[in-house]
Amino acid sequence: QGVCVPISRVRVPVGEGSGEIGNRKTGGCWNEPSVASHLPAHRVIGRAKDCAGPALVILRDEAPPLPGLAEAAALSLSDPVRFRVGRTLIPPPMAA
Repeated sequence: QGVCVPISRVRVPVGEGSGEIGNRKTGGCWNEPSVASHLPAHRVIGRAKDCAGPALVILRDEAPPLPGLAEAAALSLSDPVRFRVGRTLIPPPMAA
């Protein structure tokens, strides 16, 4: 089955500092906004060794364009995006 997320809430980290976006070890699955991050509530996925392709950021809620995050519509993913559930959420394969 999996978890379906509207493509409008899936983003790709880009630009300077994009490799530093990660998940904090706190209660709950969402990284809540903080003074150290410009991002709204989000979860980073696709960094586990069994994931191929770029890391992705799932936003908890709809959001306007955000600095450092590109919209995922250009990745040839379906809408909604269906993630497999494993040890983590696993992104679907991306078209070449």
